[in-house]
Amino acid sequence: MAIFIIIVLMLITIFTYLIILGSNMSKSDYEKQIEDEEQMENIKK
Repeated sequence: MAIFIIIVLMLITIFTYLIILGSNMSKSDYEKQIEDEEQMENIKK
């Protein structure tokens, strides 16, 4: 039973990672530039 739970959690983790990775890859260069600028502003605070 514990092995089943571990496998399910690993699958959820992998799919979540792929969703985040995929959404990041589909951003245009302009969107990436805006995001970088926003992150730099937050770091300076």
